Amino acid sequence: MTKFRILAVLITLLVASPMLQAAEDEGQSRAEATVFQTLTEDERKVVLGNLQNLLSSSIDAALTQIHQQGGVKPFAYIGDYEGQGRFLRFSEDQAVPPDVAVHAIQRSVVKAATDGTLAASLLYITTGGSDHLSNDTLAQFRAEAEADGRTLEDLRYLLIEMQHLAGLGILHVVPYWREGEEWQVGGAIQQVIEPRLHDLVKARLQPSDT
Repeated sequence: MTKFRILAVLITLLVASPMLQAAEDEGQSRAEATVFQTLTEDERKVVLGNLQNLLSSSIDAALTQIHQQGGVKPFAYIGDYEGQGRFLRFSEDQAVPPDVAVHAIQRSVVKAATDGTLAASLLYITTGGSDHLSNDTLAQFRAEAEADGRTLEDLRYLLIEMQHLAGLGILHVVPYWREGEEWQVGGAIQQVIEPRLHDLVKARLQPSDT
């Protein structure tokens, strides 16, 4: 799927673009109403393959930080239309608060997307809270933790917000916990979320009525 096909669909598809809501079912229904569902099966495979390749190329950088320091300094890994990826992050000597770093990275991602140099992005953060997780995801993590003698309160989470311009948003959640002097990482769960990159870029590309 070419850059020009994606951008053309973004401009012409008129879909409401509310911000991410707390209810887990809304993210699913919004994602199903976007351009991703209008693509052919082969095009969907390309989109999913792009996200998987970006994940495979960047997740080790996050896991290394977790094992070394118990958390991740927010960063993004972005991919262009030729399948090439690169990191978008602050240097280690820049003392930037996590929320400020996330905001700055997100702005850079949206700018690159509207400039036509970015097709997909993965935003990496870690958190001790579970506000972003669906009830089903929490229930599975709770069951797995209790089976190993832990509780949800023992867990932290690596959150990887995967966004593609073709109208797909996925939250890849990896639990981890402290065991003695080491950090252990559990199995990941994915949940569908708002395709925010698609919506933001579409809104910017949409011709004004004035």
